[in-house]
Amino acid sequence: MNSVVAVRELSIEGDSSKKVRVEICQPQLSPDGIYRCEFRIEGAPEGMTNINVGGVDSYQALCLAIRSIANVVDDYNKKYCHSKLQWMGETDLELHFSTKLE
Repeated sequence: MNSVVAVRELSIEGDSSKKVRVEICQPQLSPDGIYRCEFRIEGAPEGMTNINVGGVDSYQALCLAIRSIANVVDDYNKKYCHSKLQWMGETDLELHFSTKLE
C-alpha cells in the first residue's frame, strides 16, 4: 500500500468501541501508464477491504477512489450496521463531494 494521505474514522451509534477506518493512499503511476489510487476500509465483519481504482491522471484516480469509498461504505452501512454508522455524531458521513460548492 502506498503512502496514506487521508483517514476518516467512523463509529457505530450506540457502540463507540467499534470503529470503521477509511484510508486513502496517494495515487501512483503504474507500469501500464494508468494512475492507481488505493483505499482501505478496516473494521468490516468480513475483514479488511482493499481496493485499487485507476484513472487517466492522479486527480481522476483520487476522485474515483473517493466516489468508490462512498459506495462501498454505504453498502456496508446498510448491510452490517443497519445505517447506524456515524462521523462526529452525525449520520451524514460526508464521504463524497458534490460537483460544486454551494
